[in-house]
Amino acid sequence: MILLSEAELTDRIIKWVSQNGLVAGSSVSEINAETDLLSSGLLDSFGLIDLILYLETESGHNIDLTDADPAELSFVNGLSRLALRSQH
Repeated sequence: MILLSEAELTDRIIKWVSQNGLVAGSSVSEINAETDLLSSGLLDSFGLIDLILYLETESGHNIDLTDADPAELSFVNGLSRLALRSQH
């Protein structure tokens, strides 16, 4: 079982999006914990699913989306918190 902090997860999300997102098609110059990945154009729905699968692999836990607030899913910090809840 891998336990990651919110800061570590946030860093991993930002790095993943920088390498795999639609950065060229986005107007965002810097990705941070408050970045809305969907409305900024950094990710589309398929990219978001890929990112969630990546987070599950990195954390070693399945991320339960059943009770997730949809607004959480599009923000870097929301995804970090969602992944942390799945660790417990």
